[in-house]
Amino acid sequence: MTGIRLLQGTTLRVLLADAPRVSAGAALLVALIVTVGLRRRRDVLLTLVSLAGGLAWAVGVLAVTGVRLSIANLVGLPILVGLGVDVVLHLALRLREGLSPARALLTVGRAATVSTLTTAVSFAALIAASTGSIRALGELVAVGLPVVTAASAVLLVILAPSSD
Repeated sequence: MTGIRLLQGTTLRVLLADAPRVSAGAALLVALIVTVGLRRRRDVLLTLVSLAGGLAWAVGVLAVTGVRLSIANLVGLPILVGLGVDVVLHLALRLREGLSPARALLTVGRAATVSTLTTAVSFAALIAASTGSIRALGELVAVGLPVVTAASAVLLVILAPSSD
């Protein structure tokens, strides 16, 4: 085997070997930054558990909508982690200030929704690409990011202790 087939096989092996390591590294760095930023163990755990739940929901929605994880879009997973944690962090900090979950969602919700949707739409534009790998990345982030954001926010509000 020579030429493009050899290159594709080698690329596939390298990506499959690197993907778990790179994704775990991204998750660990996000967890470290969240820990340093929030400092309180309860807030850190609520944020990370909510994010993990949001990611699980996103993977489920991706499967239902037919967006399959592939070598081409694996790079989208760390993007979902990094962008998905943003709204949860803002909500966690608002809840820490003593706001009710409903008030926290009202104060953070509009900006979070607009920000998430503009980013998702930007990635959705990649779906028009003629290159399959770029199209696959666009599909993953355009579908996954709104789900991660919404599910993580809902989970955080459900799991957070009442400030009453």
